[in-house]
Amino acid sequence: MAKGRKTGGRRPGSVNKTTASVKEALSLAFDDLGGRTALVGWARRNKTEFFKLWAKLLPQDLQIAGKYGGPIEIEEVIVRTRIEADELLKREGALGELSPAES
Repeated sequence: MAKGRKTGGRRPGSVNKTTASVKEALSLAFDDLGGRTALVGWARRNKTEFFKLWAKLLPQDLQIAGKYGGPIEIEEVIVRTRIEADELLKREGALGELSPAES
């Protein structure tokens, strides 16, 4: 081995064979146990546990900012009717076209 230089082993970024085998086995077991349909059923019965698992998959370093990277601005707006609310949301670009069933 050259001094200060790695000459053997796996290439950077390559998948460990054991890790790949375990992932494949888990994927097959997931399918055999009912796949997505079974997972949804379990999640409905165990919402707290499901959301704990979900939270572990979310990015841990999430940063939220307002316009142009500045602070988030909160504006309190009082509307008296659904029509006023819809008009405000349309004006602010936060609401698409309403279907007749929604209006």
